[in-house]
Amino acid sequence: MSTEENKSLIRRYFEAIKGKDKPATVVEEYTTDRDLLGFIAWGETVFPHFEMLIDDMIAEGDQVAVRATFKGTHKGDFLGIAPTGIHITQPFNIVYRIADGKIVEHWIAINRLEILQQLGVIPEDLSELVT
Repeated sequence: MSTEENKSLIRRYFEAIKGKDKPATVVEEYTTDRDLLGFIAWGETVFPHFEMLIDDMIAEGDQVAVRATFKGTHKGDFLGIAPTGIHITQPFNIVYRIADGKIVEHWIAINRLEILQQLGVIPEDLSELVT
């Protein structure tokens, strides 16, 4: 596939799961990456109907890098934190490797500390933690 076809696949994937249920049958149309399938399923239990919005996308060879924004409401256990009902907005970066028209591997970077701050678990001003 060309880099433009790979980018198109990622756009369709984001659109297919944006703000709605994410059953494995739908996600499997776009990926064979078992870790990604598990991550999406886990995310759906913690932040049901979460959205991922593409901010920027770059493709080279069989990889597509995406700078994106995650939006969701905390309604399930997150790192041992009971649901708070708080809506979070968090930037993240993810790189997908594409083969045979599907995502076969991914690498994600998201700042969990900022998520914990948005959930009110950790103060936004971390200087409060330093004595």
